[in-house]
Amino acid sequence: MGEIMKKFDFKTRNEITILTGFLSALDEEIISDSGYTFIEGKNINNESDLRSISDVILKPWFLEYKPGNRNKVIHSIDFIVNGGEKLINIVLCDVSFAFNDEIEDKQHFLRKVKSVLEEYVIDNE
Repeated sequence: MGEIMKKFDFKTRNEITILTGFLSALDEEIISDSGYTFIEGKNINNESDLRSISDVILKPWFLEYKPGNRNKVIHSIDFIVNGGEKLINIVLCDVSFAFNDEIEDKQHFLRKVKSVLEEYVIDNE
């Protein structure tokens, strides 16, 4: 466990781990070659690009989770966003994202991901 993680209580560490694990679907070390090729040339800060990346890469990853774990991911996004910029940065810096652009508004990015995930839950019920 890194020095930074030791500074947080168990609940916070757990929420960081849940969200980092989920976002690893977009990590350059984990993403499939076809996923990496799909992301190439897309701008994660563009709403429609974020949506298409979510639909192609995050949706299948998310829907493999059991319903209770899906809820944990959505809850962890809320927890991290509500925890402020420090927690957001810890989560997002822990993932080596496959896209070329830096995330301009990290809070907005996480809120949009959460919104899309909530749609997947509703569509899959």
